[in-house]
Amino acid sequence: MTMKAAVAFVVLSFLVYLSNWRTINAGDTQPASLLPITLVLHGSIDLSMFERHYRNVSTNSTFFAHTERGYFSRYPLASGFLAVPIYVVPVLLLETIKQPTPDDWIKVAVVMEKISGALLTSLSVIVFWLLTRALGAKRTCAATLTTAYAFGSEAWSISSQALGMHGPGVLFILLSILLSLKLGEAPTAKRALTVGLCCAIAIAVRVNNVLFVGPLLCWILIEHRRLVFVVHGTGSDFGHSACRL
Repeated sequence: MTMKAAVAFVVLSFLVYLSNWRTINAGDTQPASLLPITLVLHGSIDLSMFERHYRNVSTNSTFFAHTERGYFSRYPLASGFLAVPIYVVPVLLLETIKQPTPDDWIKVAVVMEKISGALLTSLSVIVFWLLTRALGAKRTCAATLTTAYAFGSEAWSISSQALGMHGPGVLFILLSILLSLKLGEAPTAKRALTVGLCCAIAIAVRVNNVLFVGPLLCWILIEHRRLVFVVHGTGSDFGHSACRL
């Protein structure tokens, strides 16, 4: 029943997040919305194909950086990388059928970043539900808290409205916490590695997230260091440390 409720939450939240069918027109998510397109089409983070469009935009220097190697985002790239699986099929289909111009791709990016932001935030709703249950909340309490998170927080008003750093960051912070609880219940090297990976992604999305996941990493190194480093040695040998991960 827990997983059925999780699926219900993700479907409901995704539909609600998409219901206004518009993005937050702040501009700072434009590089992230375009990055998956260049990654899928060219396998590159260079956004030079869009430079002509943004050349005369007053906020150009705020969001993009022109260098001798190309045209790049001034923001962390992780949000764009995480959205690639969402973009890949539509982008390849459009490229095959219509071969859009750079201006056309910018219009496509507006739609795709809305879908990506809504989907990534909806996934965080699932994780929040599972986290409340893992912490021992009863179904009614967990459902109330999850509803409050999904529709009474910035998850709806900001994270789900564009492909920014908020949604992916919160998603991997919540995953880090949930998996840390699982690690505490049954410590294994695989679980420790998974928590560490989620923490790393959260930091890659936004460096400030280290304030949230940094303590989890310290906890793993202190409480579960034997999962990371195993000391071997017999007799007069001083031994050696081997990383099990």
